[in-house]
Amino acid sequence: MSKNIFLIIKSVPPYEAGCCGYSAHRSFISFGWNSLVVNPADIHRKGKERLT
Repeated sequence: MSKNIFLIIKSVPPYEAGCCGYSAHRSFISFGWNSLVVNPADIHRKGKERLT
C-alpha cells in the first residue's frame, strides 16, 4: 500500500517599504495572503553588494 505524501510549504512574500507606500502589502492582504513589510536598510548585505 503506497501513500502519496505532499509537502506543504508556507510562503510569506516580503514587501519592501518605500516611496509607493503600502499598496502592494494591502493587495496581498486582500488576496488572503500573509505579507511581511521590510525596511531595505535592515536587510544584511555584504560590502560588495551594497548599492550607492
